[in-house]
Amino acid sequence: MHYLRCILSIDGSEFLGSSKQPNLKGALNYIESKLKTLGINTPNIIASSRTDKGVHAFYQVLRFEVSRLYKDLDTLKSLLNKKLYPYMLIHSLDEVASSFHPRFDASARTYRYVFSSKLIEPFYNRYISILDFGDLELARKACKIFKGRHDFQSFSKSGSEVKNYEREIYQIFIYKRKLFNMELFILSITANAFLRSQVRLIAKAISLVSLKRLDLESLKLQLDNKAALKDCIRVLAPPNGLYLTRIHFKNKPLL
Repeated sequence: MHYLRCILSIDGSEFLGSSKQPNLKGALNYIESKLKTLGINTPNIIASSRTDKGVHAFYQVLRFEVSRLYKDLDTLKSLLNKKLYPYMLIHSLDEVASSFHPRFDASARTYRYVFSSKLIEPFYNRYISILDFGDLELARKACKIFKGRHDFQSFSKSGSEVKNYEREIYQIFIYKRKLFNMELFILSITANAFLRSQVRLIAKAISLVSLKRLDLESLKLQLDNKAALKDCIRVLAPPNGLYLTRIHFKNKPLL
């Protein structure tokens, strides 16, 4: 058995999340179906990070199995791209050791949340969220509160089946950019790992702070899991502006 590492981008608006779904609408279902057309029938795909419905990826890392090693991986990459496009695009494909695990070997992940506070042209709606927003400096103060190691239970989706809610945010910042005559805000978060819907809950909380609908002290109380349930922000920012943009790996030889 041989193992291939695949780095690709995904248009999440076409799928019900990255994980395999019983109704075959997950991104991994789609990739698996295209691999099977090339005779790769049991690929056992492993992804570096799971994403929700409507969430995109600029840099998703997969590992899958092939029974024989293709002499020309560039040809395999080209064949797959013809089948996956326009919903996915493979950027690189190479052989790795069987010990390589895209999820467990990852030391950090980076997500970016792209949004506008104003209505935008409708053809951008799948890729840019609309989120009310106010004071950028207040939002930056809110970002500083999230940095570091915390128990993020109050910033994870209800019903998450995890035993440990502790995560460490290494870097979090927000900035403004003008693109195609649109004024956009971009929230960037790098952490060792993320809980389900964590980034979208954080994005919503930061937007409320910027609008002065949530003060910094109340935000700290929720992060410390000391706020009353009725006072916690449980509203998710829309998924369409969220992108997985980078997977950071430990220093480990791939072959």
